[in-house]
Amino acid sequence: MAESHVSPPQDRRAKHHNRPLKLSDEQVERVIAHIQSFKINAKLTCLDSNLQSGSGETGTLEQERALVNTEKEIYLRKAEVFYERKKAARVKSSQDLTTLAVAFDYQKALPQPYKPTNEIFYRRQLSVHSFNIHELADENVYIYVYYETVAKRGPDDVASLFSLHLSFFKLCACRGKAP
Repeated sequence: MAESHVSPPQDRRAKHHNRPLKLSDEQVERVIAHIQSFKINAKLTCLDSNLQSGSGETGTLEQERALVNTEKEIYLRKAEVFYERKKAARVKSSQDLTTLAVAFDYQKALPQPYKPTNEIFYRRQLSVHSFNIHELADENVYIYVYYETVAKRGPDDVASLFSLHLSFFKLCACRGKAP
């Protein structure tokens, strides 16, 4: 049997001769001009240029820092007021059985766990919504889970879920008891 020494074909991956591999200087300049034509927030541009160059108007940078600190202080004060009101509502609700204090929110939308075929998975990934209601007085948490084919996450859905919750857990009849 005769041996033949045939070399494998040369690797031609990433060798495109039908388009240029590098943009010309003119094309680069056109892209930069196009990007610069967009309206940009002047504050961010000024702050960014000061940080990049290491020089420029230090007064502007200090003004930006002062503005950020002021906004942070306002945020912290609002958060403190919120938590004080939440605590007061919890105390009132625990003392008065005719008052119900709740906190409610949607949790992260989860993808539907298992799909038997890849075709279904790639056509449309359905989400599972989780809506929780936390009764502040007795620390009870109720979680309502449903697929997005049942309902969405809009204001009407929130009102429907909260109404459902109130209908199952009457304000005076079920407080502190399991449903």
